[in-house]
Amino acid sequence: MFVFGDVWSNSLLIMPEQKDGFKAQTNYFSGFRFPGNDDWVRRRTKNHGGGGTWPWKNDQKRVKYGFGSGCPTVVFDETDVRRSRIVIVAASTSCIPNLPLQEIFDRLSDLEYTNTEIVIDENSCVKPEELLQQFDHVVHVCRTSRRITPIAFYFGLEPTHPDYYEHFNTVCRLAKVTRVVVVTVRAAVPGTPFNDAVDHLKELVRIGMNEGVVVGIATEIGRLTESPDTVGSLCKSVKGLGVTLDPSHYIFTHPKARDYDGIMDHVCHVRLRDTTKDQFQVRIGQGVLEFGRFVIQLSKVGYSRTLCVDLAQLPDVDPIAELRKMRLLLESLL
Repeated sequence: MFVFGDVWSNSLLIMPEQKDGFKAQTNYFSGFRFPGNDDWVRRRTKNHGGGGTWPWKNDQKRVKYGFGSGCPTVVFDETDVRRSRIVIVAASTSCIPNLPLQEIFDRLSDLEYTNTEIVIDENSCVKPEELLQQFDHVVHVCRTSRRITPIAFYFGLEPTHPDYYEHFNTVCRLAKVTRVVVVTVRAAVPGTPFNDAVDHLKELVRIGMNEGVVVGIATEIGRLTESPDTVGSLCKSVKGLGVTLDPSHYIFTHPKARDYDGIMDHVCHVRLRDTTKDQFQVRIGQGVLEFGRFVIQLSKVGYSRTLCVDLAQLPDVDPIAELRKMRLLLESLL
């Protein structure tokens, strides 16, 4: 097996070698990233000219993969991939509310975060209606920020919103032009017919795949995804659907944490904070979430994407200090 990575975009695609060429092993780009200026990477760099196209596994459509003329392409063998698996620590824009997107980027950069998840909902710095009207401006902010890179989008609009699909399509377009792979969506509320939820998610996955985006459904209390078993059923019913795992929702309000091992293979994004069964968020170190054990669980299923810090502001707690502590904690575990 070989991995081809575009140094400039920090993305790569895992492919098994075949007699008559290469075929994509998955139907989306991996979140695996690497620093293009690393000597260890440069020693394995080869020049790859021309535009590269690779067929999807499922429908055999050919998809542009951004290899420019003379663009350095890194080639690893399977052993190197196991040895060099990288998980990225990021912070959500919801951690610093009530500021414009550029200022949030600057604040997170000052805290030494280099990647961010951008939340798009009615209460965030980027609202769905504003994105429709100021699409080019949002793209410009995302592309010109040199200190921090958007790594995921969280689309928090209610699935019952009358213009939901229009807004979701705009978010997927934004993800495509900013080279973001994962877009998280919220699940339907309990009581929604299962078949209706499946049809809705199939449509989202279809829209996402057209733009090269992986759709992850968020695990959340008060939604269909509050049960890991239901999450597993949704993923089986909707081919290509990923899971945005937030373990706090399987700890809070439960006398014993729910077992979510059965959905780990579907995880495409992770959101984190410290939690107890009585409080959804507590200060770092005062909760029951075993971060070390959780990271090991992810590594066992080959997870190589993002650990996203998602902290609300607590009374009498310095949010800046909490963000810094959370970053240092997660980076120490990788």
